[in-house]
Amino acid sequence: MKKTSILNLKSWPKIHPPLPRTPRESQQLLSALTSSFRRQLDAAGNKPVQSTDRHLKSILDNPLFRVVPSKSAYHHGQSSSRRFNEMLAENPMGVLDELMASGSLTGKEISQCLRAQLALTVSTGVDTREMMRSSGAGSRLMEWFWASDSKSRKTLFKSRRATKNALKFMVAEDLQDTIMVLLRMLGKRDIGGLDGQIPEYAGRRLFSDFLTDFMAAEIDYGRGITSALGYFIQASKICAFLMHGLMDDAQDMRLVAGAALLSKWVIHHYQSKEVDEIPFSLYDEFCDIISALPPLTFLATSMRLYHPVSPTASHLLEHLSRDMLQSSRNDSDSGGATLVKVCLDAFSLLLDQEKYSDASDFAPYLKKLITDEASTAKVPDTSRSSERVNLLQRLDFALA
Repeated sequence: MKKTSILNLKSWPKIHPPLPRTPRESQQLLSALTSSFRRQLDAAGNKPVQSTDRHLKSILDNPLFRVVPSKSAYHHGQSSSRRFNEMLAENPMGVLDELMASGSLTGKEISQCLRAQLALTVSTGVDTREMMRSSGAGSRLMEWFWASDSKSRKTLFKSRRATKNALKFMVAEDLQDTIMVLLRMLGKRDIGGLDGQIPEYAGRRLFSDFLTDFMAAEIDYGRGITSALGYFIQASKICAFLMHGLMDDAQDMRLVAGAALLSKWVIHHYQSKEVDEIPFSLYDEFCDIISALPPLTFLATSMRLYHPVSPTASHLLEHLSRDMLQSSRNDSDSGGATLVKVCLDAFSLLLDQEKYSDASDFAPYLKKLITDEASTAKVPDTSRSSERVNLLQRLDFALA
């Protein structure tokens, strides 16, 4: 049976490998050859024969050579057509391969293909991470990325949805080291090629977004919170290295969003097995890093409250006593749920540690906080939690 495109359009003859039909394809193919050849030479060492075999295999496996693109891949607005959406739902990886091979892949289409693949994976009811890994979506995307020119590479980073979805598949496939390579490139504001430079402001924003989305993906689809903390620490060292060991406000801001995400996750899951298994030294190192980030003073002091070995509320109380409530609200998540939870947990810890004097001093502030937050309807009803009911009763007792 004659093989046709997944979009059921006439394919090119298979007597010879297809030649590029547009200048865009020509540049893609040239970049693929050049990029692959240089990587294999660097890795060759004293094994030129094996290196040549790997080099040829990497070229032939690349979608630019392996896949015959259909004409539809070139049509403007293809990603919104009915036929495209039908094939996207049935075979998202096949659509992705065709778009890669055609040299017309955009950030929007990357996001569409990966989201469709994730939806397809979840619908199977099988282990999500294992199904994501078996799809090879992250590896395919990276093969395309390394073989592409600067302009094509930038399309990936022009869409946060694209990189966010790509990171989910990459961590599922254990491509964390590759992710760190990309992060270093963003840190240097150069993604390679003849025109891979990124403007300074855009580079900082991309680094922050990429790191934050990496942290979220690593927790949900990768190796968990401990691994995420470890990679965050590596990212902080990248920033420090680029500044020759000195951090300025601009470098700090690259880390803030990712640090906030990790801190809040720990705060809201501190009684989970995942948090219990975080090595003490790793936890302490993370706390030291975020303590040096001024926008995160509240979260930094809160993390000490949940220390796995020596929890203490003293840092938090000292911070709050400096009349920095507004800063705390800015650091907490929308609605102030994190702020309220942290303060309730702090009060409970003070009572458990029999620090009744500190608890008594803290009680009026906590009572006012809960009353103010409840009046603005920004906090979930605490009466729904038996634990919080108990804490509020203890609070009333302390105020009596």
